[in-house]
Amino acid sequence: YSFNIEIWPLLERMDVQQRYALYGEWQAALSNPMHARYMPVMAAAAAQTTADVKRILKRMTTAFDRVHARAIGKFSYSAPTALWAVILPQITSYQNMKTTVVESARYLSEFGWDVTIFMLLDALTNEVKTAVKQDGTSASTWLIGVAAFIGQLAKRYSSMNLHPFLQLILNQLGRDNLSGLITLKHVISAMAGIHPLTNVSPDQVKCFSGGPNLYTEGVEATRADYPEPP
Repeated sequence: YSFNIEIWPLLERMDVQQRYALYGEWQAALSNPMHARYMPVMAAAAAQTTADVKRILKRMTTAFDRVHARAIGKFSYSAPTALWAVILPQITSYQNMKTTVVESARYLSEFGWDVTIFMLLDALTNEVKTAVKQDGTSASTWLIGVAAFIGQLAKRYSSMNLHPFLQLILNQLGRDNLSGLITLKHVISAMAGIHPLTNVSPDQVKCFSGGPNLYTEGVEATRADYPEPP
């Protein structure tokens, strides 16, 4: 914890580009055994964090686990890049983990939040993964998962700065990359708690074109038992 408190006053004086370049260097170095030997202390902390987080994730059996949420949050003090490198692939595949991980963010320091935002941006710009499925008509599951997680964090915590994500979307649109619109759509949907209607019948479509009462009846006939947003 003291490491976070001491290092953040130095890092916050840097431009965001400099900080993110530093985090990226840490992440790349710690993920490469050949480079990790030049930072043995950080490499050891990252390896321990990775093993501990994987063990905790295996123990999670419910949609919400406050004890494990607290444990995950505390790992952000020792090796935050290693923490999110393990968690982000998991929450995009297993939806039941999101609530606990969102709860764990309450224990992040200012430094932890800065690294978290960087890691989410890095996930959104992963060139190995595609933004749409092979059919070309729907967004990839991983992109929806990351965007929804960003929205849930922003809805819950004021420390979640959305400016870097909006800047990323603008930059993507400037390069004719429309995946940013997919991200924006699911971020807004998660923040607003809006769930799209599926399997709508022709009669329900007619209801939607009517007055407020008829529209409500059509929605209630379609709505599933969605959980309350965290």
